[in-house]
Formats: sequence, structure tokens, C-alpha cells
Amino acid sequence: MKDDHDPRPPPVLEARGLVVRYGGVCAVDGVSLAVAAGEVVGLVGPNGAGKSSLFDALAGDRRPDSGEIRLGGTRIEHEGAEARLGRGMGRTFQVPRPIGSLSVLENVMLAAPGQAGEGVLASLCAPARVRAAERRLAARAAELLDDVGLDGHADANAAHLSVGQRKLLDLARLLMAEPRVLLLDEPMAGVHPATAERLGERLTALAADGRAVLFVEHQLGLVAARCTRVIAMAAGRIACEGPPAEVLADPRLAAAYLGRTA
Repeated sequence: MKDDHDPRPPPVLEARGLVVRYGGVCAVDGVSLAVAAGEVVGLVGPNGAGKSSLFDALAGDRRPDSGEIRLGGTRIEHEGAEARLGRGMGRTFQVPRPIGSLSVLENVMLAAPGQAGEGVLASLCAPARVRAAERRLAARAAELLDDVGLDGHADANAAHLSVGQRKLLDLARLLMAEPRVLLLDEPMAGVHPATAERLGERLTALAADGRAVLFVEHQLGLVAARCTRVIAMAAGRIACEGPPAEVLADPRLAAAYLGRTA
């Protein structure tokens, strides 16, 4: 329940007491967090802190062993990733998964929800409407490729993209699905610094438009520049959280990276 004295708006995404185990290893140990519309929240911590396991649980790619996940107040921990995307929450991956047999533009178009051409009957009975919808989708996909810096690669085969370019494509595909909550797993890794700066600006704009953004990132300078709040994890738990300047200066964060207790 939200504290009446908390100045932040109510959360659109919330986890309570989340636990994820792999055999005898507790990767996520009782984590609770909340992200509100308009926030860009950075999730930081050393390798093995539990960040990706937490993302898998939040996105529906791994069912938590215990705890609750709420999206817009509705419990969703028993739903899969596709159902959560339908509710308005989606993710990108550390290792992107483009469809290599399609062009970059086609990859983005395929992510659009509710396409008019999905049904055979619609294609046969209203071909002009389907073609018009496809033109609108292509225009929107091209716009998103421009936003992420891939406008010169629209016709390229997705299999030929570099790792960094595949990350940009992954983000464009997610944006095409029009989520209200974005979970981004190391979106800037392998991306050219100038493009990373542009993407940082894009995250700020998304939050200003009422989206909620939670992203894992190892580039702490980017976290400091773009996040409204930072959550630091260590050994499966939240070590500290708060404004970027406070968290990045917190000795508990430095201790986590050095593998010792503050």
C-alpha cells in the first residue's frame, strides 16, 4: 500500500517479497520495488547480483518461487510474458533475438499489436484496408528506427546487424508494441557512445510521455545522467535505493562491486 507521505505517484509496476531460486541458489531474495509512470529507474549492481533474474520474473520469462507482482494494481505473477505484454509491459534482452530471415523494418512491423492483416478473412474481404494499415505500420516502424538510429538499415537483413545494432532493433520492436512499462536489460551495451546518448534522451522523453522505464545498466555515468531514481542490488537483495547522486556515492554500492559488506 502506498504511504500517504510518499510524494511519488502510485506505482504502475510493483513487486512484493519476490523470490527466485535456481536449485539451492537464491538469485532474488525477497525483493520489493515499485516503479511509477514518468520514472526512469536504473537497476545497478555487480554481476551475479540478481538483476537479470529479477527482470525475468518481472517480465514473465521466469515464474517467481514466491512473492507478488502487480501491474496497474492487478496481480500478474502467474501470467507469462505474452500476457504481460498484452497488459502493457514488455522487455528487451541482454542478447537480442531478431528474426534473421526478415528485414529490420519487417522485424519492427511484426511487433505491432492488432494488425489488420493477421486474419485471412480480412485480407480477402478488405484488401485495401489491410494495405492502408500496412503502410501506416511501415511509416511508424520507420519512425522508430530513426528514433533509435537505425534509419539507414531498414532494408537490411536483421541477421547481418552487429550486436549493438541488434540491441537498437530490440528496443524499436518493443516500442512498436506501445507498452506503458518498459524493462530494458543492458540496452546500451555494445552501442556507440553517441547513439547511447541519443537513446538516453529517448528514455527521458518516454518517461515525460507517461511511460515507466526500469533498466539494467553498467554504465554508471548514463545512470547518473538519465535516471530519476536508482536501485542497487547485491547478492539477490536491494542494497540501497534513492536519487542517483546518493546511491552512486553510497558505500554499500562500492562494497557490492568489491564483493564485501559495507
